[in-house]
Amino acid sequence: MSVLTSRALPAMLVLGLLLVVPLPAHAQNPCSTESVEGAYGFTVSGTNITANVQFAVTGRFLADGKGHFNGTGTEAVGPNTGHTTFKGTYKVQPDCTGSATFIFANGVTAVLDFVLVEDGDEIFIIDADPGAVETGTAKRQSFRHH
Repeated sequence: MSVLTSRALPAMLVLGLLLVVPLPAHAQNPCSTESVEGAYGFTVSGTNITANVQFAVTGRFLADGKGHFNGTGTEAVGPNTGHTTFKGTYKVQPDCTGSATFIFANGVTAVLDFVLVEDGDEIFIIDADPGAVETGTAKRQSFRHH
């Protein structure tokens, strides 16, 4: 065996092991329902094509990390503006995508799909209901105490 071959063999064995040993699952799938926990500020706006009306809501929700949330906000539906409360459920997939069902105080429901970014500190949102073209974001609230 030549000197080059004797030096290259250990390197090739290590490379071979790296190719056949899978990476840890947590490196590829960091998200779960527990990733959404705490208080978030949010805004969602767009057009409800089915009702032919502009829609916007801005507010705050509190998620329990177990798939439930509740919150308050100010909404504008067409020319009408008012305060609203809501509650709902959510689920987060390992790839950091998820969905939520909002139930507003007036009984109206909305299904939203989302993706978590920035370790769950920010959420990109789209209304998944037919006839709605509405998007928004949510950001985890954190306050510095002086």
